[in-house]
Amino acid sequence: MAWMVVRCFAVSIAVTLFGALSSRAQSARPVELSPGHGRVVLLLAQLADQARLSDDLSFAVEAQSQAATLLWPHDREKARSIFRRAFSSLRPDRDPETGPSGAAASANITAAERRRLRAELLNRIAARDSELAEELARLLIYTTEQAATEAASRDDMERRELLLSVAQQVVEREPHRAMTLGQLSLSLGISPELGRLLTHMRAVDPQLADLLFSAAVTRLEKCLAIELSELHTLGSYLVTSMNSAGRVNAPAHLIAKFLNLAYNRIMYRTVGTPEAASEKGQDESAAAYFIGKQLTDLFARFLPERLPQLQRRVSELSGAGSFDAEVDLSYAQPSLPSDTAREARLATDDRERDALYARAALGWLARGEVLDAQSAASKISDAATRDRVLAQIARRQTSEGRLDDAVAVAHRIENDTARVGVLVKLAGAALASGDRARAAELLNEAEKEALGAAPHLARARALLTIAASFSSFDVLRAFEVMQSVVKAINGISPAREASEDNLASAAASRATPKLGELYHLDFESTLSALARADFDRALILAQQLTIKEASLIAQLAVCRGAISGTPPDAQSSVDVGGGVRH
Repeated sequence: MAWMVVRCFAVSIAVTLFGALSSRAQSARPVELSPGHGRVVLLLAQLADQARLSDDLSFAVEAQSQAATLLWPHDREKARSIFRRAFSSLRPDRDPETGPSGAAASANITAAERRRLRAELLNRIAARDSELAEELARLLIYTTEQAATEAASRDDMERRELLLSVAQQVVEREPHRAMTLGQLSLSLGISPELGRLLTHMRAVDPQLADLLFSAAVTRLEKCLAIELSELHTLGSYLVTSMNSAGRVNAPAHLIAKFLNLAYNRIMYRTVGTPEAASEKGQDESAAAYFIGKQLTDLFARFLPERLPQLQRRVSELSGAGSFDAEVDLSYAQPSLPSDTAREARLATDDRERDALYARAALGWLARGEVLDAQSAASKISDAATRDRVLAQIARRQTSEGRLDDAVAVAHRIENDTARVGVLVKLAGAALASGDRARAAELLNEAEKEALGAAPHLARARALLTIAASFSSFDVLRAFEVMQSVVKAINGISPAREASEDNLASAAASRATPKLGELYHLDFESTLSALARADFDRALILAQQLTIKEASLIAQLAVCRGAISGTPPDAQSSVDVGGGVRH
């Protein structure tokens, strides 16, 4: 039983924990704060409190995680408290403790999303505090006899992978703790990732790697039924532990213990008929095949008398070497762009014709024949397809130093957002060549194009890229464009987001874009950079966003820039106590 396995490791876990007790004491002391940075730390704590009130649990966890990460160098106890609170909200056995909106937040997240967030958060914690990561990881293990005797569910596998992921994070600096986490994962089965952990652990501490390997073999010996893939994982570790002379570094008694286990389980395994082969059966056949390949040398060296019987049995399970078949790709010869263009002219279906002209254009572009590529692109009737090809052509011309030609191609792109994106890239090329005047000219043109587009999140994203480009050489213009970004985000209306004909009432309330989209707005390259130049002005812009989650993300970006740059002026007129403005 899984829980009995955990208990049987109690003594060894206690020993390994002794080597990690001093981890927190050995960690670096918090970074000393200037008065200006103290204001930022206060704001970060308030932003974390604001984030936990969000109705979107995914957003709440990610925002709190960001705030705690930024706080970590300066106030570790507060950061730990935030990490714990965020992780607690993702516990599968309880509702999130997120204040009045906790029930709503709990209902709007899937089990898969909860697992993803839990994994990302625990790995982020492990990179900073392995003791806290282990403490939280232990909460994921079932502790009731009923749960321990149930077959492993998908959630169990997710928890197992999470434990091993954290172990991988800490194995180099704290191998004892990594082994403890690896042993805990064994109660939920043998993961393919265990082999990777064993390999890394052997490079750090071979004795601990041997102890964990032995625990895994013991776990399989106690199981009534095991998967061939589990044997494959442990066998792969033995093979990868061989040195250049072909000598296995693991102790001989451990190797013999595993080989006897593998032999017994393979020899007495039921063979399924080909007609009854399922997806799982095919996976088992593949595992049997590779087990035979990888363990042949080990059996020949340690158990030579059993090798012939094993090879015959593996042949039965894997199915006559079907995995050695080679694929003939001689027929897949690429056609010339001229041939593809000829096919396009003969095509009667519009979509097929556009696809062929696009393929011909890209083929000519790969050969450096840009004029032929432009000619083929001009024959594409679908605007979106044509825009994508023209953008590729403009990038090629830019890489060849033909900026004027690239600008001319960019002007032929119909989609506003795509055209703005290409102009910004061209501005970056001009700036890289030292031509700031041309870069500013192209960015100003891009801003004009973006401001003329309909209010939409894509317009805000385009303006953000323009502000980011300006921030590298003209901070004042970057602040001006950033003000346009704030207006663009605040101006997104449900009528424009829901349909293209804008027939909905102009009096409709503001629409909130999906939080996932907001979270991927590139505030880092804009507000973070601007905060290093003028913290107060950047913070005011972030607080002007009327969507509270967007404002919170923006303020976190401002804090990140301020902490990494010059401390904010102590005479700031901004009230950091305001937190997120609603």
